[in-house]
Amino acid sequence: MRDQAPPTWVKTLVRSLLSSKFVAAGALLGAVLLAPGCSDMPTDPSGQSQLSQENGLGTSSLALISGKTEGPEWTVTQLMYRHGGSMELDGQRLVCNFSRNALPVNQATITATMKLNAPQGQATRIDLDFQPSMTFEKPVTLTIEGTYLAGTGNTYTLWYFDPILRKWMRQATNVFSPSSPTTFNLYHYSAYALTR
Repeated sequence: MRDQAPPTWVKTLVRSLLSSKFVAAGALLGAVLLAPGCSDMPTDPSGQSQLSQENGLGTSSLALISGKTEGPEWTVTQLMYRHGGSMELDGQRLVCNFSRNALPVNQATITATMKLNAPQGQATRIDLDFQPSMTFEKPVTLTIEGTYLAGTGNTYTLWYFDPILRKWMRQATNVFSPSSPTTFNLYHYSAYALTR
């Protein structure tokens, strides 16, 4: 039985599977599915189609837009008033400052959820989700310490997630020195990312 030749249909099937057309199509499909993307933009490993415009960008969806990472996640909640104030997101290293009359309401309970993409000291990105979503009457400043995120560059880039376009949009890039913080203006609350 071992010396018996395979049936003709098996030979034909094997020849067609090994033909150059099949191999080329398989290689192209594999390259498309397995090739990593190259971009300085924050990634959305979950696929943006999972985000629902009807659901908005609440704290439960921060993992969807930032992906599954090994870094810590924490939440800060604070009552802010129209007369202004500061909200420490990670001590004095990461702070939101509200100028007088920045809030469009007399008071609001602000919830900020932060997530680093690696353990502290190694993270090159922090995702921030602010709730409730609102547009400010005056800019709110987000101040980050120069050495907060790891990396070799001397710039921080602020991104925001556009729920209508369902993609990350670059808002600003600032140069910093390790000895001094840099500040970004926020004109509305939604999901943001800071990268270095």
